[in-house]
Formats: sequence, structure tokens, C-alpha cells
Amino acid sequence: MSALEQAQRGTNDRLDETNARLDRTNARLDQAVEVLTRLVRVVAVQNSRVNQNFSRLTAPAAERHDDLPRRVSLRRGSGCERAALLLAP
Repeated sequence: MSALEQAQRGTNDRLDETNARLDRTNARLDQAVEVLTRLVRVVAVQNSRVNQNFSRLTAPAAERHDDLPRRVSLRRGSGCERAALLLAP
């Protein structure tokens, strides 16, 4: 085998090794992207819930009481205990 063939073989071996490492790195990056995507979705849902709760807490009392009949009907009953719980801040 000539020196040129040996040099080419060494270069090809290093290239194959580099491609294998690149494939492993790409697989890890794909996993990281999936995890981060799921995390962003969870945080978005939690943020939406916090914003809804905050808007309910900061709404004027009249708006909260205007919503009372709907909330009572959603609870499938209009007992005094339930109404009192719904009126509580």
C-alpha cells in the first residue's frame, strides 16, 4: 500500500469518526429540543392560568358579582353555602 493510500485511509477513518460523533450530537440536540418544547408548553399553560386568576382577583367587585349567577348555575345548584363560597373573595 502506498503512502498516499494510507493517508487517504487515515483521512477517511477520521471523517467516519467525525460523522459518527456528529450523528450522536444531533440526536442529543433533537432530544433537548423536544424537552424544551414540552417545557415551554407547560409554562405557557401555567402562565395563562396565573393571568386568568390575576384578572379575576383584580376585577372590580361589581364584575365579580355580575358573574355570580353563571357560576352558581355551573355548580349545578344554588344552595346558600355554595353562593356564600362564591361570594367570598
